[in-house]
Amino acid sequence: MLKIRVRGKGTTDQEYCFYEDEEVRIGRDRRRNNVVLPESFTMVSGEHCMLRFRLGRYRLLLNGVAPVYLDGEEVEND
Repeated sequence: MLKIRVRGKGTTDQEYCFYEDEEVRIGRDRRRNNVVLPESFTMVSGEHCMLRFRLGRYRLLLNGVAPVYLDGEEVEND
């Protein structure tokens, strides 16, 4: 199971849980994502990225040119 916690200044933390067979879409657009980030996250696009579980690990798919950071370091597209 994958757990994602969204933390932001002035917002309540949100936690999302997913099974390996679920595709995880992350962005600000409530209609298209299952992890929805606050509108105040202006550096995040409406459909920012996606996580897919394949061959025993999660793979990151970027949807645009905006970078993705994990623990302060930029993540490469897989």
